[in-house]
Amino acid sequence: MMPMDEVFAPSEVITDNIALIEKEQSLAEEKRICELSALADEAADHLLSLAEGGMPTVDALSLLSFDTERAPALHDNAMEASGKHLAFHAGLLSSLDRTVLCSLLYEALKKRGLCPTEADFLPPASSPETFTYVKNFYADEAYDVFSDAFSDPRVFYSETLRDAVLAVSEGRAGYCLLPLEEKGGTRLASVSELLYKSELRIASVTPVYGYGEENDLTYALISRGFLIPELGSDVDRYLELRLPKGAASLSELLFAAEACGAQVFRIHTQRSDGGGERSTHYSLVLRTEGLDFTTLLIYLSVFVKEFTPIGIYASLES
Repeated sequence: MMPMDEVFAPSEVITDNIALIEKEQSLAEEKRICELSALADEAADHLLSLAEGGMPTVDALSLLSFDTERAPALHDNAMEASGKHLAFHAGLLSSLDRTVLCSLLYEALKKRGLCPTEADFLPPASSPETFTYVKNFYADEAYDVFSDAFSDPRVFYSETLRDAVLAVSEGRAGYCLLPLEEKGGTRLASVSELLYKSELRIASVTPVYGYGEENDLTYALISRGFLIPELGSDVDRYLELRLPKGAASLSELLFAAEACGAQVFRIHTQRSDGGGERSTHYSLVLRTEGLDFTTLLIYLSVFVKEFTPIGIYASLES
């Protein structure tokens, strides 16, 4: 066992000084939040004027422009040895500012009766209750789960997954069922490519168990729009996004998501063919427990812009 007198412990003077600085920083940060609140009010007033002219709030959000590229203001005569650390701290603070600003903007819009909802960002599907899928044991089980939420479901079968996707894209079916993930959560690359090229949306997902007790596959219900799952304290809700690689700072986006009450459920890089060119993008799935994604969608609209919502769903159990 290591002797106690060999264990490092910071001196009391240093810890006391850091605690004092933290209080000073807390006061400065409160002043900063007050200014951000004033900025949110200005932005909300601008959005109100656009709304009075007939522009939907969701569209107007993308027109907001903040000076996010401005170099952080550092104090004069900063020590050379501190330079890179000061810049790093300032960069983190700017990231925090953007997240706090969107939270304050949400509150300011709500006071003005302008606050958007998830459905404003993610237009719900107004699809006929017709379903198609490639018939097999797993798809039949998934259909039994998905169709239970509809009043008059009707089904026809497709020869291939591509045919099922085409039926929805062309409006011959309101929904199709696709196998989304293998056992263990691995996405099926061929299905991801179909979704990428079709620009369809994931409306719901369910595990299917085959003949055993372990999940063999996860099936997705696919449509041209979104089905917003109900909020509930015991409901895990998922938001799936596609972002071009380099369109945003991924670390900042993940930080903003966490600040908005969401956790990263899955993230991976995908490469897809589109228009004859190979593109690389991130596929990001975020999860909340009983919370909605409105504040995060405001953040994405204002500060990311280049993103595609792929789906919003709760996981149904078969």
